Amino acid sequence: DPVRLVDMQRHALLAELAAAQRASLAEPDGSVAGLLLEGVVLRLQADLRWLEACARYWTETRNR
Repeated sequence: DPVRLVDMQRHALLAELAAAQRASLAEPDGSVAGLLLEGVVLRLQADLRWLEACARYWTETRNR
């Protein structure tokens, strides 16, 4: 079931996002590590938006 697979992946990404955000907040302002972690956070957020689009597609396809 694609929707279930998307939900499982979303759950995993949310856990990664929370960990990356915590790590980012622990870094001092202007640090290289903080900048890299910001990139990780942005990428995870983009992946979550893409999964939302996939879930919408599969939900609409299932309801046709």
